[in-house]
Amino acid sequence: MSERLFFAFWPGEVQRRALTRILRELPAHRGREVHPRDIHLTLVFLGQCAIEQRSCAEHAAERVSGEPFELVLDRIGWFPRARALWCD
Repeated sequence: MSERLFFAFWPGEVQRRALTRILRELPAHRGREVHPRDIHLTLVFLGQCAIEQRSCAEHAAERVSGEPFELVLDRIGWFPRARALWCD
């Protein structure tokens, strides 16, 4: 048994609303509709992982720490095959 895993930032309510507004203002695109609570910024895609690998990834993530920082998102594009919009 495996599942697709990734590490991501989950924006706060204010940021989700801003990103949702920006998406609605874009010209017609073929991206999939996503519920605002599911908007995230993927840091790294781990791909298909077995249960044991998930446990290892979670353990490593628990040890990560850092200082707050400001992230500027000023480009947008899309992955046609996945029908997913991205920004960086």
